[in-house]
Amino acid sequence: MKNLGISTLIIACLCLLGACSKPYYMSDNFRKKAKKHESVAVLPVKMVFTGKFPDDVDPKAIAQLEEAESKAFQRSLFDQILTNTASKRKRNSPKVKFLSISKTNDLLAQNNISIRDSWKADPEKLAAVLGVDAVVSTSVEKKRYLSDMASFGIDIGKKLLTLLDLRSILYMPTDIEKTNDIYATCSVVNRTDGNVLWTMENKKDTDWQRPSAEVVRDITGGLAKYFPYKPK
Repeated sequence: MKNLGISTLIIACLCLLGACSKPYYMSDNFRKKAKKHESVAVLPVKMVFTGKFPDDVDPKAIAQLEEAESKAFQRSLFDQILTNTASKRKRNSPKVKFLSISKTNDLLAQNNISIRDSWKADPEKLAAVLGVDAVVSTSVEKKRYLSDMASFGIDIGKKLLTLLDLRSILYMPTDIEKTNDIYATCSVVNRTDGNVLWTMENKKDTDWQRPSAEVVRDITGGLAKYFPYKPK
């Protein structure tokens, strides 16, 4: 009985430590560097597709879909950051101005940096182009394309999306409910030295029944919950 009590206590302590651990990384000098920051921009989200799609699908259409999803995740992350970081729980966080999504993407375009080009560019260089002190760089890896981008005001590739969904369903056993793992990483990169000041991972399972807007909000909401800044 004594050994059982000790074992129970150890398990309880481990659970408590696990519950108290932070789900993100923050550099030791974050406060020092972030104190000087006045503006931050959320970059277009890099989309990494790892699934298989029909051979007869036009690669240009796939590229359009990837860029559409990139903008959807970018917009949702921006909205979630502004919503979540305005709470009292974030009252001690550094305050910065967030460059609007339209301004961010317009400035990139004016400098001949496409959505896809931004995925491969150095974040600190993009920060210089955008004139901000830090950028939010995010990557989303997933196994299929979302099916209802119209919910984000993005009306492209509707027929192609339907085709992809139907064919993918045919490849899936009917008794499997989970059809997609989405793995996201989000980092705050400092402009002056390119150092990562804060980073977090978020992984979600989804299925065919969930609307794309709900999936995107779940992913971006989880990242924004612990975002280290708050809006001015």
